[in-house]
Amino acid sequence: MIELLPFFPTPYPDELLYSMFARYHEWSQNPEEMHTYFDLFGNRATPTVHFPNRLNDFCKRLSTDTLLTPEKLINEHTIFPVYRPFLSKERSEKVHQLMMSSKSANILAVFGLTAIKICPYLRYCPTCVQKDEHQYGEAYWHREHQIYPIRVCPRDKTILVESNVHASSKINGKKLLTLQNYLQQHPYISAIETSDNAIEYQISVDISWLLQNYNHQLNINDLYYRYVEELKALGLANSKGTVTRKELFYQFKETYSEEFLNRYSCNLQHSRKYTWLDSMIKKHMNRFVIPIRHVLLIRFLGYWLSQFFSKKDHDYLPYGSPPYPCLNIASPHYGEELIDSYNSIDSGNRKIKTGIFACQSCGFVYAKYSNGNREKSEFDYVHTYGTLWEDKLLELRRNGHTIKEICDLLSTSESTVYRRLGMVKDRPVNRSENFLIKRDEIRSKWLSKLTNANEETINQMRAVLHYEYSWLRKYDQHWLENNSAPAQRYIRNEKIRREYKWEEIDQQLVTEIPAVVNEILNDNFNFVRVTKEAIGRKINKIHYITVQLDKLPKTKAVVELSLETIEDYHVRKISGIAQNMREREEKVTASKLISKTIKNKKHLTERIQRIVKYEVQKSLFDTEQLILEVF
Repeated sequence: MIELLPFFPTPYPDELLYSMFARYHEWSQNPEEMHTYFDLFGNRATPTVHFPNRLNDFCKRLSTDTLLTPEKLINEHTIFPVYRPFLSKERSEKVHQLMMSSKSANILAVFGLTAIKICPYLRYCPTCVQKDEHQYGEAYWHREHQIYPIRVCPRDKTILVESNVHASSKINGKKLLTLQNYLQQHPYISAIETSDNAIEYQISVDISWLLQNYNHQLNINDLYYRYVEELKALGLANSKGTVTRKELFYQFKETYSEEFLNRYSCNLQHSRKYTWLDSMIKKHMNRFVIPIRHVLLIRFLGYWLSQFFSKKDHDYLPYGSPPYPCLNIASPHYGEELIDSYNSIDSGNRKIKTGIFACQSCGFVYAKYSNGNREKSEFDYVHTYGTLWEDKLLELRRNGHTIKEICDLLSTSESTVYRRLGMVKDRPVNRSENFLIKRDEIRSKWLSKLTNANEETINQMRAVLHYEYSWLRKYDQHWLENNSAPAQRYIRNEKIRREYKWEEIDQQLVTEIPAVVNEILNDNFNFVRVTKEAIGRKINKIHYITVQLDKLPKTKAVVELSLETIEDYHVRKISGIAQNMREREEKVTASKLISKTIKNKKHLTERIQRIVKYEVQKSLFDTEQLILEVF
């Protein structure tokens, strides 16, 4: 059964959870911090200062009428609400679960903060100390003072004072010290320093707003979409969402001085391929970026955090404000803003929507991507052309306009014109007189050739009447389909099997192979192991030796008797190389013979070692015999 705590301090506004634990430790009069942790969690495991865990275990030990829950502690008494909007949904939920869990885990590793500095020591604001002592009778550690690298109090513009109370790692081995007791041991200087930097103070106010407003559902993926939309409005990104990196960096440095960026660890180094700002403007941001850098970008875009986060998705108008124009170039009301609204559909990507704009007057429907162009006079593709556009297409065609002229007049492609003409081919079309005369002439030529053809195929006729075929295919396709020769049919012939006289082949190969094998064995310069492949290549009949050998019994017997093992090959090669070295009057050593012969140590058998020793001794004997003969 879990033993409940007899009491626990009532939290102060914006009080850090560590401060509450320190006040409990002081009131409980426990001799050691480990006893306090045992009271709070049921074991001696210690939580971290910035992102404490085991909050479920802690809340189970509180009295039943308490209002404190793990969610309330995380949202109102830790600094996690500052980091939550700048994490993906999955990573945020994982951190939340780890803070409530009783398992030991490196929460900073989930953030990706292992290489990013956090406040190593707890900090306080002298002005807030005076106010807290007057209102509550004691000072306490505020969480809004512990956000790295903010150094200004958002309430009083006071420069924060750094204590010597460790906060960068686990509290284990550290003192649970209240701010009131710390100030008794280390009184602060009476002269309170304030900041005159407006941007510095505004950033601290934005960070404080994040701590107090944790109910929003935004995450890093939503923020990327908003960043790009705002950059487009500033002319720093094109219609497809690609950011003009060079111009953005230039304007960003014009907004914030280099000294300011260096002070807050936000310097942009052009020598690096990717900077922290690149990580924020790229679509799939896997790298974690500390909150202050997001605040700097949002301030650059011209917003307070409260304005930026309260802005709804529908406030971003990817297609401009209504009404929208009808873009049917065939209609008399082309360009007039007659469309009051559009339908938005999913394009398969959660962040790319498609707007469908339909004109009720002419039936023309076009579509625009949410990350596409923003000009009202442009669209990405036509959804429905409508009868008015199709009637104009047929009118242009019956008046003798060429396909290219129609494309220019209707601002469309040739493939679209061909396709739409094929779709409306059954509708009545009045052709001009010249067109009909030309059509009849070409039809007559085609029919004449078709009548005189002796079982010719459509491809054979096409080769002879190339112009006529092309013209009919473009302008009279329906007639051409009904007045054409049959398509050529390909009949697959049965595979003619070649009859091999295996006995003759076998007898011929038996006579050729011995000579080939002797040639390979007697070659002391190009050493080749006698294998089936080597024999087959030499006689230029490798298929017989490697694939069809079972059909050649005599050849198979000769080949198998001629094959060399790896050891036999190495023995022959060692003897040949040693002989060549002696002829060149080169000193024969065991290391040279082995290095030139053996590529794998597992092939260095005892037999080979004996052969190497023999060849070395033979070389020494021949040299000594030569010396005796000379003298």
